[in-house]
Amino acid sequence: MITVGDAIKRLEKLEEEFETEFLERVKQRTPVSKQDKGDVGRLQKGWSWEDDGKDGKRVFTNEAPYAIFVEQGTRYMSPTLMVGTTILESEDILKKALEKVGL
Repeated sequence: MITVGDAIKRLEKLEEEFETEFLERVKQRTPVSKQDKGDVGRLQKGWSWEDDGKDGKRVFTNEAPYAIFVEQGTRYMSPTLMVGTTILESEDILKKALEKVGL
């Protein structure tokens, strides 16, 4: 039998495991420009999970102002879909996180 406290701890750990795996997959898909001078990897390093500051929801974000253009593309470049592809893998990521947490 599991206590409420243990259930809450497991759910918090589940969230942490999911976020970690999601973040890692997005970073692996994020291109790193060899042309940037002194700013190499800014987009890749910029991914993070943050609290939205309103109702406790977690938000996946990137501080690089051009992240959306790399993700969705422009008329000059094809989309990379780093986040979009990872979202499609959410079920797999959740299963992996559930296994790690023991649920």
